[in-house]
Amino acid sequence: MTKEETSKILAILVVAGVRFEGDKGVVLNLWAESFKDIDYRFVSRATHDIILTETELFANGLIAKIRTRAKMLESLSIIERDKLEEEKCQLDTKK
Repeated sequence: MTKEETSKILAILVVAGVRFEGDKGVVLNLWAESFKDIDYRFVSRATHDIILTETELFANGLIAKIRTRAKMLESLSIIERDKLEEEKCQLDTKK
């Protein structure tokens, strides 16, 4: 991963609520060195995955908590839709 790509990752983390302390150049160099052997696509995906699932680090886990709740509601919606389809099929077979 390049320094420019590392800067993009850090920007995403800052928007998600991470605060980096110290000299910005030193922070960038540390992160760039830490991920220089990994393709940006994988670090980007890992960063997004962690933001979406981490319930403590990023904005008090708000993103992950909302996603969890939305997925639950989505599942319930699918279950309800399946129940309605099943009931409709049962009514159709009684005709």
